[in-house]
Order: sequence, then structure tokens, then C-alpha cells
Amino acid sequence: MMDDVKLPLSADTKTAEAYTSEGDSKLIIQKKELPQMELVQPVIGLTKEQLEKYRNDPFWKPFRMFMFVLFWLIWVAMFVGAVLIVVFSPKCAIEKDVQWWEAKVSYQIFTSSFRDSDRDGVGDFKGIAEKLEEIRKIGVQNVWATPVIATDKDDFDPYEVSDLMQVDERFGDIESLKYLITEVHRFNMHFVMDFPISTTSRKHTWFVKASKGDEVFKDYYLWKKTTEVETDSRFKTMNGSAESYMTYNEKLPIVNLQNKDVRIAVANAAKKYLDLGVDGFYIPLVNQVCKTDQNLSSAHLVSEALKYLKNEIENYTGSFKERQGKDVVIFTSMTDLNQLDGISDYAKNNNFSFVHYVIDDSMKKLSKVSWLYNDSCTDTGISQCVYSKLKQSMENFKGKNLPYFWQFTDYRVSRLSSRFNQQIGNLLTFMELTLPGGIEIYYGQEIGMPNADEKTGQFTGLMQWDGSEKTGFTEEAKMDLFFGRTADYKLTNYKVLLFQIYYNSWKN
Repeated sequence: MMDDVKLPLSADTKTAEAYTSEGDSKLIIQKKELPQMELVQPVIGLTKEQLEKYRNDPFWKPFRMFMFVLFWLIWVAMFVGAVLIVVFSPKCAIEKDVQWWEAKVSYQIFTSSFRDSDRDGVGDFKGIAEKLEEIRKIGVQNVWATPVIATDKDDFDPYEVSDLMQVDERFGDIESLKYLITEVHRFNMHFVMDFPISTTSRKHTWFVKASKGDEVFKDYYLWKKTTEVETDSRFKTMNGSAESYMTYNEKLPIVNLQNKDVRIAVANAAKKYLDLGVDGFYIPLVNQVCKTDQNLSSAHLVSEALKYLKNEIENYTGSFKERQGKDVVIFTSMTDLNQLDGISDYAKNNNFSFVHYVIDDSMKKLSKVSWLYNDSCTDTGISQCVYSKLKQSMENFKGKNLPYFWQFTDYRVSRLSSRFNQQIGNLLTFMELTLPGGIEIYYGQEIGMPNADEKTGQFTGLMQWDGSEKTGFTEEAKMDLFFGRTADYKLTNYKVLLFQIYYNSWKN
């Protein structure tokens, strides 16, 4: 029997090549001689003999030298060129440090309607302090209180100033305001306040003395002979006086800020609030500053008056070591600024260094109904109307070389959700948050609050913290409140809307 042996295959048949001998069944492997193979490497390039041929060739030898020199000349030229480009090319503009007031969300609070801490039915400074954590959660970086300074007790008109040097006692005393500012800073936010310097109440000490014939204080206001202005509604006469004073809205006396003593008094009042830690001042009604006989405020005169105030503030803060480097802002609104006489020519030849920024408030005039405001969106549609207004505002900012700042509503106009509807109002608020620059938000706007039900104070209704009877404004349940609430306060309030998608968009 043949043993199992593994055999090599033959070259022809691919089967084991074997032989069988007689009488023995053993395989005999045929041994064949394998051919010897040698791997020959192909020649790449020129051979040694060929190279020798060109080595000293009278043409190639100079050519090689020329190319060698040319290579290094080009390399050196490129290196020198790169160095020259680095040295002489225009330098990149140094990135400007962003100031605290730029690209911020500022939250305007109507003080008397925000939160009552002492159960007297009026919002106050400590009430604002109690709610700082809540407004911090929605990304607010700047608290703007309106009003702060003492006003007439008949209502809460921020322009009806009864004492520029004192805070309104209904909101608390000086120490209460100082406590609020300290708390704002503790939350790493800033505090700005209304600083109305254009008008006063008739109960202001200045006007009381002026109306009694005090010549010093009489020059604090603008007067004319009654016989010259009998048919001019801008002027008011007191008790058959031979002279009449110029008013704003036929009611409030207009201050004469061209008077040096008035400027000093205004600057001293600002310094008092700076001592409390205030970070900035909003100057309302700048179009009433430095009025002339033609009932116009000159852009040049207004700039001089505000530059004086700004310089006084800067010099005062710089005189204290701990305040050096602190930027105290002064700002106003675009609508008032554009009403100044000669503002177009002023913008061409001057910058607006007398203020840090100007709020574009043109969106406050937009409405879907023509009878509410002049800028109605009934003809073009809301989207086209908003687009046109924002485009115009952008051009206005660029033309005046001012940083972008936006405000869509405040205490003087109907709220967005009432001018349009809640969905569109919320959408406009969201759009405002996406605009470049700083944003000014009116309290309640973040939850889509509409106007209050009451006819008085519709635009300054109670801040609705929850769905309770008094909306979380006060703990006093039995008191009748001066300001009202909205019809849907049980649904439209901070507590209900805190975690909804729209509300969460604020934190992003």
C-alpha cells in the first residue's frame, strides 16, 4: 500500500509527478533540475558614462551655474519681499475694549409699579432690590429706574420734578436708593436713572421763588411779557402776572440751561447721585434744553450744555482714587435729538461727544391702527413697515456715527402686545434682542404684558409676578392700588411664563 506522501506538482499537468517500481508500491519522486534566474535592475536616468559626457560640456556647465545662482536670487528676493510686506503693510486696527454699556440688555423699570416692599401700595427701591435675582435670570445687565427724583404727588410724571436734589420719598429715602444700587452691583449689574433737567414742577423751589419775583431764580426759567404771548399756548401766566413762562405740554415750566447757575446746580445734583454709586443718567426731553424764542432748541447750544455736564461728571469721578477709570454714561433718545434745530448740519461737522449713546425709539411710534400713532402699518403691512423703520434707523445711526441702541416701547406709549397682538408683540421683542448693539427693554415686555385695564396708567400697569389678586406686586391684599393689572394676569405673569420656550430665549 502506498504511503501518504505530499508531492510537488509537475509543471505541465499540475499533478504529482511520480513513478511506481515493480514489486514495491512506493513513489519515486522525479528530480528535475530547476532553471537559474537572475533579476536585472533597469537603469534609471543617465549612466556614468553619459554624465561624464555632459559634465564639462561648454554649454551645460555655464547653464547649471546660471540656474543655481538664479534660484538663490529668487529665494532671497522672496524673503526680502516677505519682510517688507510685514514691515510696511497697514497695521490691524487695535480692537477697542467694549464698554460696560455697549451690547447690553438694559431693563427699564417704572419704579412705582414694579414691586411694593412695605405694603403701602407704591413700588419702591427695596422692592426693586427684592426682584434683582428674577431679572438677572433673563440676562439683564443694566437696571434703569424711572423715576427716582422727587416729583409732584398728584401722579408719577418723571418730568414734573419738585426737587432735583432729593429722591421721591414714596420710593424710599437716600439710604434705600444706596442699598438698591449696592445690590445691583452685587449682582454684577449697573444702575442708571432718569435725570430730567429740562423741566420742573411749579412746586419746585426754583419756580416758587421765581414766581415771587426773585430775580436770581427768575432767570432759571424762560419768560416773556404776557402782552406778547397772549395767543401763544406755549406760555402760561400766573395770577394775572405781567410776564408768562414757557412750558412743555402747556403745563411744566422749561428750565433755562443757558444760565450758568442752573448748570452748576444740575451738575451738583448729578454729583450727589454719583456718590451713591449711580453708573449713568438718561436725559429726557433733550429737545427742550436751551429753548429759544422760536420754540426751538439749538443743537449747538444743547451740545454745550451737555458737554459741561459730562465734563463735570468726568472731573468729579476722576478726583476720587477709587472711582478713577469709571465710565459714567449720559444718554438720550433719537426722537428728541432729531428735533433739535440745526441737527443735520451739526451731524455733518461735529461728533456727538456730549453723550455716550442715543437710543433709537422710532419703533415706539409703530402701530397696526392709524388712529393710535402717526406711523401706521395698515398700508404696507407690519413686516414691511418694521423693515423700513429699522433700515431708516440704521442709516440714521451711521450718519451720526453713533453706536446702535434700540427701544421698542416705554411708559409713554402703548405696549407692543396692545399695539399689535401678543404673538406679534413677542416676535418684535425677540427681533429686538437680535439687533446689533445695546437693547432697552421695558418691564413686563419680556412676558408679553399688554396695557393695564385702568384708563389711568395703562402703560405703567403693575408688574405681574404671579397670578394672585395683587399679581405679586404687594403682600397687602386689602389695599386698592393706584395702578391696575391686565385682564389676563392669571396667565400672563412671570411665574407662569418663566420656563416657556419664548421666555428661555432671553437667556440665549
